Amino acid sequence: MNDIYWIIIATIASASPILLVKEYIKSNKFIYIIIAIASYLTLLLTYLYLLKKNELLKINSLIKIAQLLLVSVIAIQVHNEKINKNKIIGLGTGIVSIIYLSCS
Repeated sequence: MNDIYWIIIATIASASPILLVKEYIKSNKFIYIIIAIASYLTLLLTYLYLLKKNELLKINSLIKIAQLLLVSVIAIQVHNEKINKNKIIGLGTGIVSIIYLSCS
């Protein structure tokens, strides 16, 4: 399987737990905690595969940027969280800093 697929899986697996915890807080259904734990296990397995062939900083940076974008979109679309100019600047700055760290 191509590395991009593993990166997508890792991105979803790293973004899922925070979203599942948010759902658990709203519903108090323990199944969300179980799925979050499974997501972390999936993330661990994808890291094991990806880090055999790639640099840690490169892979981690890609996954963190994608995770940041995915969680932000879901928070806005699903949880109706408000986004303002300061949050957009913060997200942009965070993405630029992660890119800068991975290139240096």
